[in-house]
Amino acid sequence: MQMVDTRMPFRYGSAMLIRCPHLYMVATISDTQGRTARGIAADNLPPRWFDKDPTKSFTQEVADQLQVVKWASAAAQAEAPTTPFRLWLSIYQAVQQAAHTANLPPLLAGFGPSLVERAVNDAVGHLTELPFHSLLRHNILGVELNLIDPALSNITPQQVLPDQPLQAIAARHTVGLSDPIRTGDIALDDRLYDGLPQSLEEVIAFYGVRYFKIKIQNKLQEDIERLTAIATLLDSQLPATPYFCTLDGNEQYEALEQLLPVMEALTTHPVLKRLASSLLFIEQPLARSVALDPARCAGIERITQQFPVIIDESDDALDAYRRALEIGYSGTSHKNCKNAFKSVANLARSRRIQEQTGQPRLMSAEDLTNIGIVALQEDLTALSSLGITHAERNGHHYFRGLSHLSPEDQQRARRATPDLYSQGEDYVRLNITEGDISCHSLHQTVGLGVAAWPQLENFMAIEDFDIGQELQSPC
Repeated sequence: MQMVDTRMPFRYGSAMLIRCPHLYMVATISDTQGRTARGIAADNLPPRWFDKDPTKSFTQEVADQLQVVKWASAAAQAEAPTTPFRLWLSIYQAVQQAAHTANLPPLLAGFGPSLVERAVNDAVGHLTELPFHSLLRHNILGVELNLIDPALSNITPQQVLPDQPLQAIAARHTVGLSDPIRTGDIALDDRLYDGLPQSLEEVIAFYGVRYFKIKIQNKLQEDIERLTAIATLLDSQLPATPYFCTLDGNEQYEALEQLLPVMEALTTHPVLKRLASSLLFIEQPLARSVALDPARCAGIERITQQFPVIIDESDDALDAYRRALEIGYSGTSHKNCKNAFKSVANLARSRRIQEQTGQPRLMSAEDLTNIGIVALQEDLTALSSLGITHAERNGHHYFRGLSHLSPEDQQRARRATPDLYSQGEDYVRLNITEGDISCHSLHQTVGLGVAAWPQLENFMAIEDFDIGQELQSPC
């Protein structure tokens, strides 16, 4: 484990991220012939996403996140020999049960198994010398969708996934609640001068992005003023270039009626006209406590007829997306922390609905501040294998490239994946060219796309991690 610091605060929902732990997991596997291989996974441990209990401190949240990881690790080591998919499913069910007993939310319970899933699948890639897309599409991982949902018994990964992984993904830039819109909005004392863009205005010029994810917070006047400022900037910066937006409610709404004034403003405010026409979907506006309650979601078609609405945090169980579709939602999201095997099942569900109704269903890609080397590369590998063409990216913006790693680790990553990383001032950074992130080198790498591992001996063991001591800066 290591602590990582943001270069600028990231405000989303009820959280303000300044500093957080970054966790690595390594799995060692063996096959029936006695061959062994290792795989790796990693993720940030962020505040107020897995669990939004306002009474919990960030220290307690991190302790809970580490607990589900420990449960998953113990369950994996106790499992009898089996396929990677059945191993994951058994761990997933065991940790969900333990979390339920401990009164921890199911979204959090899925996090531990997702790390084991990634590390094991990466190890299988090293064992078989195959990239992730081949492992998944040709079902070397043993995916049995009927064990997730009997209605999917006749669907295989090969029927759902693209023939080839995407070679590039468009970056959908996160506009956090406290992010400066124009460079002139930043006080001189708050300027970073670190070689990376700070304002949205600078981001557009620096990366050439044309996809944007805008946070909203259920404060109507503030949201409209901010949306107006963003729309004015986008229209002036990209006058002849099509741009695309999504809105993220981060569970800040308790009822659909609270969202209707925002929708009215989008459809009637002249400054918001182009932004509204560019809106691809609204992500998780309702708190998860009500988001999948059919009674509380009655009338959702009033919104989805104008703008698709998808779930994100509410996709916290194997059947959550099925229930969301029955209520009338337009889709769901993929995050590696929500388990890639589950996303394959969700793609299959979307396909069935589209075949039955002719109406497409969405699978978006959302970010959990993924930073390189491991978490970012594995996330991009999964997304491009699933065929998701644009993805929220924010780890590269709120964190300073690969500066959390040693210079040696940074340069090894740049040499191993030269299309993905560029040399910054005194650090290696993510390379986004004309708004796109290249995934080519990731698919030339076995496993989940991590050709150069960081030097794990530079980090502390989980047993030595003192939460209270490490979290001296509030998040």
